[in-house]
Amino acid sequence: MKRAFTAALLILGVSLILFGCSGSNGLPLSGRLSDTVSWTYEKRSGTLTVSGSGPMNAERFQWRDYAVKSLIIEEGITSVSGSAFYSHSEMQGTLTLPSTLTELGEFAFYGCSGLSGSLVIPDGVKEIPDYCFSGCSGFKGGLTLPEDGVRIGEGAFEYCGFTGDIRLPEGLETIGRTAFHNCEGLTGSLRYICKDAFSGCGELRGRLVLPKGLRAVGAGAFSYCSGLAGPLEIPDGTISIGSWAFYGCSGLSSLEGGKGLVNIRDQAFSGCTGLSGSFEPSESLTVIGEGAFEGCTGITGAVFAGGIESIGPSAFRDTGCTSAVFEGAMPDLYGPDEDAPSFPEGCGIEAKEPLGRTEGQGWQVLTTPENGELSGAEREVPYDWTMGISGTYAGTGRFADVGIEIIGREILITCNGRVKGRISFQADPGDEDQVIKTGEFTIKDLKIDELKACHGYGRCTVIAGKDASGQKIYFADENFGCDECVLISEELGMI
Repeated sequence: MKRAFTAALLILGVSLILFGCSGSNGLPLSGRLSDTVSWTYEKRSGTLTVSGSGPMNAERFQWRDYAVKSLIIEEGITSVSGSAFYSHSEMQGTLTLPSTLTELGEFAFYGCSGLSGSLVIPDGVKEIPDYCFSGCSGFKGGLTLPEDGVRIGEGAFEYCGFTGDIRLPEGLETIGRTAFHNCEGLTGSLRYICKDAFSGCGELRGRLVLPKGLRAVGAGAFSYCSGLAGPLEIPDGTISIGSWAFYGCSGLSSLEGGKGLVNIRDQAFSGCTGLSGSFEPSESLTVIGEGAFEGCTGITGAVFAGGIESIGPSAFRDTGCTSAVFEGAMPDLYGPDEDAPSFPEGCGIEAKEPLGRTEGQGWQVLTTPENGELSGAEREVPYDWTMGISGTYAGTGRFADVGIEIIGREILITCNGRVKGRISFQADPGDEDQVIKTGEFTIKDLKIDELKACHGYGRCTVIAGKDASGQKIYFADENFGCDECVLISEELGMI
């Protein structure tokens, strides 16, 4: 009997060595993630400790069956794996990340709504990936980011509850789409603010200071931020203000600066009722989109330098604009005899040239190229990669008023909402370069004979073209951003 009891103890001891100590529910209370990284779980307190040196290398949802109330990541750990702590809403207290950390995974702390206090990202981290801290609504302090070269991905801090300062350091290069959606607080500087980055941050209050070096403000970036107040200075060198970028920012009182600004897109400042006085942009401004200043009742007039090329429908609708002066040539605009005129009824317009559209100026009459094919019911189109790029794309930079729509094997081209022509194209289903062969056609002053579909930053599809001199034109899928996506894609060598 004694011998049998001893054998049983021996078997139990071997089992503990092989499999680790288990809790009453059969879950192990410790384990190894690699040769140099291990973890332990203290069931009574709900404390999970990750220790050792090197990357975490955890599985996705590694501890999904554990009630992790407290998390300790010790010094020496260099990464947090993607989705490692996904939806651990029971996790409480301040999250302290080790100074040795260099990498965070996508969705790493997604939905950890019980985390609280301030968040400090260690200096070694170069990117906050997509949705890394999304839904961490318990953060009520501030956010400190690394000083050098960090990028913030899509939705990275979406629905976080920061009420302290969000300090954006000088080295910050990019804020992704919806990165701070429904958050509060902003100081610092960066180069790109992408689509919906601060959309809906109604409690974001005070003057917004956009940093020097900012190149583009994406669509909806500050939409519905009604707490922003005072003058808005657009930094010199900023190229684009995206559609709906400042929609409903009723506290803004004036627009200043903007030397180098090329386009103001659709509805960019619509509903900014606090804007007042005369709108006098620099000569670099080329395009004003549809409804860009609609409802800005305090704007009393506008003076445009020689660079303006087009003003979209309803651009100054429901403003107090009584006069519009063009110091250069008359742009393409919507006159009082058209639906949705660019300026309100009774607004006087003065220009060196008489009022009237420059129909056809700089444009070739577009026709179907000889090597093209008809589309629609007249032929059967086999599936290939071109089907995946069907849709509507907006031009960027000085071509912001140009749009293309790819339908089957045809491209519809518009400028300032007016149809300019329709061309057909050919494409090799096996072409890895995704070249769209159109035959020569003209967009404004560019003669183009082919386009190319590219995969840009943030899953944005970009249609690229260039003329014989090498001058480029880009069209971007507006669902993923526009000018900012193209500019970032160029910097990263993606297009």
